[in-house]
Amino acid sequence: MGLDMKLKLYILFFLLLPFFVYAEFFDIEDYNVSISLNRDASFEVVEEIVVNFFSPHHGIYRTIPLEYQQDHISTNFDRMNLGSNVYKIDIYDVYVDGHPFVKSNEGKYLKIRIGDKNKMVSGIQKYVIKYKVYGAINFFDDHSEFYWNVIGHEWNTNIKKSSFVIRLPEDTNLDGNMLIFYGPYGSKKQIENFNYTNKTIKVMNDVSLLPREGVTVAIRFDKSYFTQNRFLRLKLFLVNNWAIFIPVIVLIVSHLLWLKYGKDDDIIKMVEYFPPEGLTPAEAGVIIDDKIDNRDIISLIFYWATKGIIKIEEIKGEGLFAKDDYILIKQKSLPSDAKSYEKILFDELFKVQNNVVISSLKNNFYTTIKKVRDALNKEIVRSNIYYKESKIFQILFMGSAIISVFFAFMMMAIGGLNNAVYLGISTVILLIYSFIMPKKTKIGMDKYKKIVGFKEFIDKTEKSKLVYLLNEDPSYFDKTLPYAVAFNMLDKWVKKFDGILKSPPEWYISNGHGFYIHNFGRSLAHSVNAMASNFTSAPSSAGSGGSGFSGGGSGGGFGGEQTRHFFISHISRISTTYFV
Repeated sequence: MGLDMKLKLYILFFLLLPFFVYAEFFDIEDYNVSISLNRDASFEVVEEIVVNFFSPHHGIYRTIPLEYQQDHISTNFDRMNLGSNVYKIDIYDVYVDGHPFVKSNEGKYLKIRIGDKNKMVSGIQKYVIKYKVYGAINFFDDHSEFYWNVIGHEWNTNIKKSSFVIRLPEDTNLDGNMLIFYGPYGSKKQIENFNYTNKTIKVMNDVSLLPREGVTVAIRFDKSYFTQNRFLRLKLFLVNNWAIFIPVIVLIVSHLLWLKYGKDDDIIKMVEYFPPEGLTPAEAGVIIDDKIDNRDIISLIFYWATKGIIKIEEIKGEGLFAKDDYILIKQKSLPSDAKSYEKILFDELFKVQNNVVISSLKNNFYTTIKKVRDALNKEIVRSNIYYKESKIFQILFMGSAIISVFFAFMMMAIGGLNNAVYLGISTVILLIYSFIMPKKTKIGMDKYKKIVGFKEFIDKTEKSKLVYLLNEDPSYFDKTLPYAVAFNMLDKWVKKFDGILKSPPEWYISNGHGFYIHNFGRSLAHSVNAMASNFTSAPSSAGSGGSGFSGGGSGGGFGGEQTRHFFISHISRISTTYFV
């Protein structure tokens, strides 16, 4: 064989290769479809397919699209798929007469594998496939519309003869309200002849269909022709929004775990007039809300000041918009029994000199605050305030929330905004339960009861009681103030001393004239804000630390919900891709 002949054979082989790849091992001799429309907008489909196998095979695959592309994002309840124009229909009650079958959802399709895996068949075989459909009838403002690919366009074989019957629940006028197209996808060729008697439409297609050719039917009805079944609508909504169960399941599981491992025992609140002994305000601030806040650490500054270890001097800002500043002045060293986190903060503040201007710490002190947080956390753990199991679940909840956020962004990236929303809700649930998960031990609950009792006193006490306590202990205000800072109740606590406190504490140096309790309270609040801002601020390149407390063929199909009506612009609509 010459070189030219071999070359020609190779060329011929590659030209014919697509036909061999796509060719089926059977022809469809007869394809009959029966569709029964129901008033509730569902319908039943019965397909009788007579197949002629050229060689022995197990059977055929029947593939039916489940997902379709809409022109816009639907806001109808039964089609609402938030943030997406992809819409799923519901195909159910699938059955094949006389043959074993297995159905499965594979991506965007329902795939029915028909045949016995242990048995081969050849020659003429008949398959009868039955199924029900909901969600394939479109509802518009002025009419409803049945639009269905009676014979799908993806059979890779010849269909020699076909017919279909459509049974209607009530008579309707079909003049100008019915169109039948056949041929390859997007074809404008129409079948003009059909018979309509006794609410039944019969169509015989005398033209053989080639591979990838099908038949599409569109029928327009009055708006009130179909009703919408509430159960089927709800079912279809859940089909399109299955991810709504994710936050529901997350909520139920999280709550059950919290009840078993995180919920504190109930307590009877008893008013306490004094801060709990043996606890710094920083520790009390952590225990009261189960997390480390900036104000917990800042409360130590006032804690030291009331013990005569430091003084706080106010520096009035010059100019209309200038902010006040503050100087911390070291008076003596911390006592030897000070906690480790106290020593870290104190030593870093006064490692250069005995005076430090708060504003000078901006963008320079955030790493120290991180160390203080870690040391305070270790102190809480060492004190056996919380059960270890609850701390483990807190970490698991935090980790799950991070994973949930990751998948939410992935869903947004691929266009699944609805799933992203449900994952976002799940993230919020996980974060909430991570914050409330730590469960206190008996030691922790004893301390917690005293802290809650004192906080309740700060919130509800009357001036007469404060007058009595100040007479008993003139330093009562100084001893309690740091805890009010940690509880985020500074302003409320200072105002309660209006008319009682006649002069500022010795540890606070103000450059103002006279003493007014409201001005004093405002200055204290400004000092707390200034410390919070300057202690934790970090340059943009440095980032910031965390703040939590941690330890076959395509079958029937429809056009999807459209803003333009089929009978107004059917030519452009037919050429639009509806199969996803």
